[in-house]
Amino acid sequence: MAVARRVAGARGRTPSPVRLDGRPTVPYPLEFGGLPFAAGTILSVSPYLLHHDTHRWDRPEMFRPERWNEPGGQGPYLPFSTGPFTCAGSAVAHSLTTEAVTALAQDAHLTISGGDARPLVSGSVLPRPFTLRRTLKAPV
Repeated sequence: MAVARRVAGARGRTPSPVRLDGRPTVPYPLEFGGLPFAAGTILSVSPYLLHHDTHRWDRPEMFRPERWNEPGGQGPYLPFSTGPFTCAGSAVAHSLTTEAVTALAQDAHLTISGGDARPLVSGSVLPRPFTLRRTLKAPV
């Protein structure tokens, strides 16, 4: 189950299901990251760009579930937004993903072929078509 949790975490990072996360307007003038923002400015965050920032993630282009076990292996992580804007179904989605990966991987070896790491961006961010092959492990 621990491996499935890492895979679910990695899946939420690349590509993120959320294209752009809008926030309400800035309530008062502030500076963030050396940039000034006037009151009333609308701020938005792109989870995809955040999750693929080479300054904050080690090899962000790779799907590496083991990074969740590495100290400092994770960068900023917002697969379902955050704060009062967090997706109401995030806990359910994470649980279902973890359970599905656990069921698929139990006593089996999974391989992926085809596909392309670059997501399709339309109304949402979607993975490109790929093939998942499940091969049962030999009984011990």
